[in-house]
Amino acid sequence: YPAEIERLLLASPRVADAAVVRQPHEHWGEVPVAFVVPADPSLREEEVLQLCRGRIANYKLPKRVVLLEPRELPRT
Repeated sequence: YPAEIERLLLASPRVADAAVVRQPHEHWGEVPVAFVVPADPSLREEEVLQLCRGRIANYKLPKRVVLLEPRELPRT
């Protein structure tokens, strides 16, 4: 699901960049975590989740959102 979630986030003008990774989870095996570079400095974690709600299944929603500065998002 990471690419699907990233596409939703990047479609928003409030998001400059995003990366979604899997995090191990005791019960579910893995859950998505979104790392987001806001284009809008007022963007908050709950608002990032709202960008996804209703567009993907609830079980695909990121379980955690981490807001980063542009230089903090590692790229290879």
